[in-house]
Amino acid sequence: LRERKETTEQLKIQYLPMAFGVSEKRLRGQILDEMRSDTPPG
Repeated sequence: LRERKETTEQLKIQYLPMAFGVSEKRLRGQILDEMRSDTPPG
């Protein structure tokens, strides 16, 4: 049980930065798209 918990913690540490990076890239892409289109949203 304890070993399993440690491995899950390691996985979290490994995958959280990756997930954050992906979401960050998506946010940047959206902002760039909005800047590219001159028409304001809405």
